[in-house]
Amino acid sequence: MTETQTDPWGTRGRAALWVQALAAAALLAFVLIGLNLLARRFYVRKDLTTERTFELDDATVQRLRALPCDVTIYLVVPGPEAAGDRCVVSVWQKLQILCDEFQRRSPRVKHVLVSEANPTGLEDLRRHFEAPVTNSIYFVGETAPGRFAKKAMTVAPGSFYDGDPTTGKLDNFFGERWMLAGLVAVTTDRRQVVYSVIGHEEATISSGLAMLARFLDEREGIELRPLPLKEAADVPADADAVLLAAPQVPLDAREIDVLKAYLARGGSLFIATVPDSRADLNPFLKEYGVEVRRGVVLDPAENYRGDRRWLRIQRFGEHEVNRGMQNVNMSFILPFASVVGPLAKPPAGCTVTPILFAGPNAWEETGPLTQAWPKPDANELRSTLSDPLPLGVAVSAALRGPAREGRRDARLVVWGSAAALFDYNFVLLGRTNFTNLEYILNQFRWLMGREELIAIPPKRPGQRPMDLSPSALDKIKWVTILGFPVLGVIVGALAWFVRRK
Repeated sequence: MTETQTDPWGTRGRAALWVQALAAAALLAFVLIGLNLLARRFYVRKDLTTERTFELDDATVQRLRALPCDVTIYLVVPGPEAAGDRCVVSVWQKLQILCDEFQRRSPRVKHVLVSEANPTGLEDLRRHFEAPVTNSIYFVGETAPGRFAKKAMTVAPGSFYDGDPTTGKLDNFFGERWMLAGLVAVTTDRRQVVYSVIGHEEATISSGLAMLARFLDEREGIELRPLPLKEAADVPADADAVLLAAPQVPLDAREIDVLKAYLARGGSLFIATVPDSRADLNPFLKEYGVEVRRGVVLDPAENYRGDRRWLRIQRFGEHEVNRGMQNVNMSFILPFASVVGPLAKPPAGCTVTPILFAGPNAWEETGPLTQAWPKPDANELRSTLSDPLPLGVAVSAALRGPAREGRRDARLVVWGSAAALFDYNFVLLGRTNFTNLEYILNQFRWLMGREELIAIPPKRPGQRPMDLSPSALDKIKWVTILGFPVLGVIVGALAWFVRRK
């Protein structure tokens, strides 16, 4: 006699299991759809790449959010002439990602990739630029209906990036700085103006400051104009700052009064001196709590190519103007520098902050530099780790009377090295020293009250955890789309089969 085998699940049990499975699938679909809707409503993006590829500086984000007009960025890809530099491909990939981020964060930004595959973009670009060239970026801002502001940039090594052209290894990518400069140039109503004092055998735009003037204009739209102080009754009203670079002839009392009156209204003054100058500015500077010594600072350890007079600066004071200097990956050079520091008791209302320091082995040489390898004397100032010699200061002086619109203080920057601003200091070993140029620009930004633009650090490519080919990425995509769901179905079927037994 055969025993009748009973079904342990029964019809109702199987039905309940199917209902449970369908309910679980529906719940899972509901959760996934809900999460996607929430993600779309409350969008959050986190950059987890090692190179911070998609991360923008706060200054860039603020500028993008506050753009007053529409801007079109034309990216004209490199031609055959750039084939010798293997860094170019990586640089242009990063530029396109950067433009994608600009466009994503601001509805006023649109970028167009101009290439042989996009002749329409080239035709559109030629409406604004007659002869666009390859490996360049063009900015067009529509400041009013039918009225356009324009800016062109060449993607060159040294300015946009540093790297090895033979291997293609990138050391620094400065693209964000220049892209922000382009946006500022085509969306700013008025150009910033810095007046450079002349008439005292100073460095001038045509003699000594040509590279600085060109950089300020290209980088931030700052115009450097001459100011013959002997003939001027006052500093021009459109001055955003005044530069006094290496005067050799003393300023007379009337000229000093003109500068004082300008500062009293909330003006900004950048003074750069040279050791043992005939133009003694200390009587003027002491009214703002600053003293310049006459010797030259030498450093046997932290210098440029063995010349003790060319200081390699690695120590910076706590001040807004120094934001981001910890990211410096190049040489900041200060040649022929004097000690510049605060008085022991600055005048009331003056805040004097040292911003540049010599190394711990430096000293102030007060005698003639007749020896090939001079050594410090017992009576000469020495730098130490705990008390380094200051080489530059920033001063904020409270105003006592009516001021220019938007200004609450007068601002001064005083450097003991005017040579740091000269053309010959911006070319080191055949390469443009953009670290010095950027740092000088930061001085002017602070003087003009544009601190939000200070310190957009370079992006440094780091080691990548994985370097996958396109075919490998394609395989990963299909494994993710099909492999995991199929695996889930197989595991579910096996579980059902085991439980059924």
